Amino acid sequence: MIRRPAPLLLRLYHRCSQPSHSQCEDSVEAILANHEKKIQKLSGQLINEHVIHLRETTQWRKQIEPSIKDVFQVYRKHKFHPLIVGSAMTGLADPSKGSDVDVVLYTSKEEDVLDRSRLSITSNPAHSTAVLNGALRKLQKSGIKFRLTSMYSKIKYPIMKLLISNKQKPFTMEISVDSVVHARNSLFVRHCVQMDKRVTMLYQWVQQWLRTCDLYGSSRGKFSSYHTILLVIHFLQYTEHSDMKPVLPVMLERYPHHLSAGIPFPEIYDIVSKSTMPVDYKPGKNDNKMQIGELVVRFVDFYSRVNLHDFALDVSSGKNIERLDEDYDRINLVDPYSAGISVCRMNGAAGQLSASCELTKHAFSLGRGLSLPLSFTGSH
Repeated sequence: MIRRPAPLLLRLYHRCSQPSHSQCEDSVEAILANHEKKIQKLSGQLINEHVIHLRETTQWRKQIEPSIKDVFQVYRKHKFHPLIVGSAMTGLADPSKGSDVDVVLYTSKEEDVLDRSRLSITSNPAHSTAVLNGALRKLQKSGIKFRLTSMYSKIKYPIMKLLISNKQKPFTMEISVDSVVHARNSLFVRHCVQMDKRVTMLYQWVQQWLRTCDLYGSSRGKFSSYHTILLVIHFLQYTEHSDMKPVLPVMLERYPHHLSAGIPFPEIYDIVSKSTMPVDYKPGKNDNKMQIGELVVRFVDFYSRVNLHDFALDVSSGKNIERLDEDYDRINLVDPYSAGISVCRMNGAAGQLSASCELTKHAFSLGRGLSLPLSFTGSH
């Protein structure tokens, strides 16, 4: 099987390659020992970024909250049940990079009704266009100032994008209709993010790294933000690490009464609609005390060693399991709500992620890529 490295990272790697053998010991233990100070500095940088992220996100939410309430009030008058999902709900939104506010309008809270609606929307582009246009017209008649920037009615989850003219800070709202899975997977991610702040910090690093590797951007057929956080969560809750304890428990085993795919949708809606975690959410004791910089190194090492062509990443169980599909060029990334079907359809993802991890790990052995802003050239 041919692995196709990400072209940008490959070019950067070749600029700083050809080290002597003594410079090139790339076991995790050697990297951690040889570059301890750089990894400690990286930890400090990621912690500082996280503090800034929390402050900016809190301010952003305060600025846009009145406009969101106005939009929700309009749709509730028309018997919709609106819900914020995605990064604005999970805590992973990045206002500095123009994060959208993802909203789902539910026409019912009964799951069988929603399933029939989703089938009609996804199987008939003309119907999905009509549904989105109907939602659009209700907002147009409300007096709320906004502009329709795009509408996608032929994709898996049809959406319309609106630029909301908020007085303090204009923002983009993505609206879809009757998607139950978005509420479920957003709740799952929020539980993980609230469990340990290192989830967000590692996600922020991996997102930067994938951009450097030219592997990020769902609009270009690359990894999405959801794929990225699932890669992070799978690594952090993986049950069979030989060199570290999991940072996260297997979340579906710890919180089946919140996260199981069998939880009735009205209960999911009620939990997600609240801004606070459920009263019975208890993170518990964490035996893994590793600094975030060390987890960055171990994340890269982990995915450099997993044979992504032969094994699926099963986020539900926290294990790598033998693949049963034959689409070996893609990553089989299975979330708890996809009925065993990979949520990642990126062409060549298995080879490109593996090769990028191998090259990054080698760069780490040379002391490169262990600081922010992320770079694989030079000696920093």
